Amino acid sequence: MATISCHSPTWAAGATKPEATAQVNALHVLPAHQGRGTGRLLLSTLAAQLRSLEFTALRIGVLTSNVPAREFYDAMGGREVEQRIFYEDGVPVPESVYAWPDL
Repeated sequence: MATISCHSPTWAAGATKPEATAQVNALHVLPAHQGRGTGRLLLSTLAAQLRSLEFTALRIGVLTSNVPAREFYDAMGGREVEQRIFYEDGVPVPESVYAWPDL
């Protein structure tokens, strides 16, 4: 499952294209499908689709405590660029943000 929040990039005619970053708020691979290439296929397909829509960068949030997912994003070339807190039912949850600045 992926939850994606992004807007179509726009710029004035003749202007230099700005960075257009897609933000994935959650990306989950069911446990039964982990370790079988599903995440790699999902992420590479997502990146190709975003490039076709003229996005130039991607950011994905992941629970800081989710070490296997963080190791996966490292292996896929992502770099941790931010740590932040979001609140779920009033409870603070640490989140790490991984980025691919050049799709």
